[in-house]
Amino acid sequence: MGGTPGPPAISRAAAAVAVVLRALGAAAAPLRLLREFIRFLDPRLGVGSADVWTLGTIVLRNLLLNWLVLVPLLAAAILTPPDPMSQIGLALPTIILYELSILAVRMIERSREREETVRAV
Repeated sequence: MGGTPGPPAISRAAAAVAVVLRALGAAAAPLRLLREFIRFLDPRLGVGSADVWTLGTIVLRNLLLNWLVLVPLLAAAILTPPDPMSQIGLALPTIILYELSILAVRMIERSREREETVRAV
């Protein structure tokens, strides 16, 4: 009696699979629509499209931010004798001053935004 299932078992399994597929199809419809119309980091082809320009500016910004940290380290390696402590002693204050300048700009921008919201109210 341990062979393949008979026709009633196959039809019940097929019915169960059909019910599950219908349920998944109804739940997957919004996801399919979302995937069709949203292209995050998957730009449309063409140099003039906004997606390409946005992706390009993001890449350039990230490269610039990385280089703004790496350039002081490279300058410290070139300008100082081959002593790691003097290299760190020159690069570390430069990076700290860079980070402090970023924080200062953020604080100034937040205070300007608060002043604008107060003026608007």
